Amino acid sequence: MNMVMMHMWFYQGAECVFLFRPFLTTNHGEYFAGLVVTFILSVMIEFLSFAMLSIKVQSEKEGTINPIVGRILSVLLYGLQMLIALAVMLLVMTFNALICLMVVLGVVTGYAMFGFLRLDLQSQIKDSSFHAVAEKCCT
Repeated sequence: MNMVMMHMWFYQGAECVFLFRPFLTTNHGEYFAGLVVTFILSVMIEFLSFAMLSIKVQSEKEGTINPIVGRILSVLLYGLQMLIALAVMLLVMTFNALICLMVVLGVVTGYAMFGFLRLDLQSQIKDSSFHAVAEKCCT
């Protein structure tokens, strides 16, 4: 019976289980592929956050998406975001130093790519809601 050591401290090595036993890496090529997937999953967390807000803007402000469809899409994207975030958390719990580094680099890269866009969308929502309230109040 092939047993995989469960580490309780940070270690570095190419032999690692990525979430499921069939994803046991035994060489550096498989390990590198796992690190790339980990990085992409970490970037996707921020992308999905941006996508949900973008759908909200398109359904409420621009009217290009039906509000009911927009809410359903947002709920589905939120579920996918939580699924990916929990998987990434489990990857960090492997205590493999390079996996943890890829998670941090992926989240930071995702924020650099989509975080500022999300902040711009949030400011547009706040500005438009402020003007809508001001128009109702002061006309």
